[in-house]
Amino acid sequence: MKKLVILLVVLVFIFGCKKKTYEGYYCNYEEQGVMIVLLNQNVTASEKEEITKKINTFEGLLSYDFVDRKTLGATDTNDLYDTYFIYLNNTSILETYLLDLQNTSGIYEATKSIVKNNVSLYNFDKKNYSYQNVIEADNNIKGTYKVKKNIIEFDDSDVPTIYLKDDFLCLDENCNKILTKTNELCE
Repeated sequence: MKKLVILLVVLVFIFGCKKKTYEGYYCNYEEQGVMIVLLNQNVTASEKEEITKKINTFEGLLSYDFVDRKTLGATDTNDLYDTYFIYLNNTSILETYLLDLQNTSGIYEATKSIVKNNVSLYNFDKKNYSYQNVIEADNNIKGTYKVKKNIIEFDDSDVPTIYLKDDFLCLDENCNKILTKTNELCE
């Protein structure tokens, strides 16, 4: 019986005390909504004014740009349209705004897309890492890291500290910004 207890304690120690590894890619980003709105080629000034007013009421509106057909290089032989590019700081109401615009007089077509913004990408390999604050090869920091208590510390002070909480990797102590396991493109 005593040998069995000792064997169990040794097995628990060997398999239960194994350090957690975080190898692979981890990513955090914010999503931004983008809408592209093409106006009818015969849109009236009052329709355009109403569309602009509607855009200015959008919650989370970061900005919008208007580019007319002539600036886009319109000729009689191509189908270019006066265009709004609308940028929103979230995506939760993007679909509602899109449907509203699609049913507005003077609009030929409205489409949406979701883009990633403020991207942080970490790649852990044993005790080495690489870090990018945007997905661009020229913005890459490489080095070594250490796991101490509930923190991953980096050898470069430009790399934000990562906090460990309930097996999540987080960018803040309260784990409001969680890093997700991903690939090298943050997808």
